[in-house]
Amino acid sequence: MATLTHETALDTYASILQSATQENREQARIWYPSARVQAHGLSDAVGWTLVQSSAVIAAFSPRVTWAHNMRLSWDFALGRSVRCLSASIRRAENASRLGFDGLGNGMKVNAFARNIAGIHDDVTIDTWMLRPFGLKAANKSNYRTLANAVRQLAHRDNIPASEMQALLWIIVRGRDE
Repeated sequence: MATLTHETALDTYASILQSATQENREQARIWYPSARVQAHGLSDAVGWTLVQSSAVIAAFSPRVTWAHNMRLSWDFALGRSVRCLSASIRRAENASRLGFDGLGNGMKVNAFARNIAGIHDDVTIDTWMLRPFGLKAANKSNYRTLANAVRQLAHRDNIPASEMQALLWIIVRGRDE
């Protein structure tokens, strides 16, 4: 896998942002706060902390839609059987006890959990954030490069890095619908 340069990442993401609409920006502004409301609901229902519920939600995120992710998270929290990746179930079991520490080393899942919990500087780089570069996965170097480009654009636009990531995600995902 080739290593991306910061300039390539920055230029590509900046180009994508040129098509952002006001509606895209509003969707991005509320995406993580809305996800946090869902995590609080899960916390309130089963007695977990926000960190535990955010981590469980993130544990179920690989390869599923947000709606399916939430169904899996609720089913798991309520003790129902869940059918998904076995690695996701193991991570959720650990996350329900250990919060962020139960997620292992996965950069995307860890960043996603932190973003849901309200930590704005971590950047979630998932399939949709990789798509503009023709990548299916990111090594640590590429992940850091992309995350730093998102942070720089967020700083430029004076918004949280998590909101910038959500904005880019919404635009890229929308192009493929």
